[in-house]
Amino acid sequence: MKSGCAILVAILATGCVQQVVRREPRPPVSREHVDLQAAGIRTIAVIEALDRTDQGAGLPVAKALRQSLEAGWVPVHTEIVRRPGANLARSWLVALARRLGVEAFVTGTVSAYAAQEAQERAFVVMTALLLDQEGRILWSRRASGAAPLAGQQMPLSNEGYLGNNGTSIKPGIADGSHDALFIAASIAAKEFVHDLAPAPPP
Repeated sequence: MKSGCAILVAILATGCVQQVVRREPRPPVSREHVDLQAAGIRTIAVIEALDRTDQGAGLPVAKALRQSLEAGWVPVHTEIVRRPGANLARSWLVALARRLGVEAFVTGTVSAYAAQEAQERAFVVMTALLLDQEGRILWSRRASGAAPLAGQQMPLSNEGYLGNNGTSIKPGIADGSHDALFIAASIAAKEFVHDLAPAPPP
């Protein structure tokens, strides 16, 4: 028993235990403005969002992100890249960056995307990510947006979350619901772009 204690004391004295348990901290979620030029990012490509709602939201959200980036004077590639799967492999991103001639990617994860006919509104909740050529997260932000099914914009407060308890999006749903969902996604996308957009030219 004494010899066991002596060994433990020796390990503690050499700092071996600290080396075993020390871990690299995860990168923090940034809500600061990102200086793309300082980061060496000249052009960004948008990748289809990961849709966790199974509502076919991946491409519409990616289009909303791309449209908002372009409107915010962020240099963006014309092509929206289809997502190959839930995970984006480093090798795939490196090859894609080389093919498109871009330095970074924007993509998203959609956690709620629905039309609520009873409330006469559509809403979307998503997280957007800025990735470098090797898939490292440079920036991320979560936001939500909502729009009446009639089509007028009605933004929700930032960081709000609404559970996906509305009516599922299916062919033949109330007129205008798909347009309203795109508007809702665009409202949320503007919150992301605000962090990336440079000052507009004079």
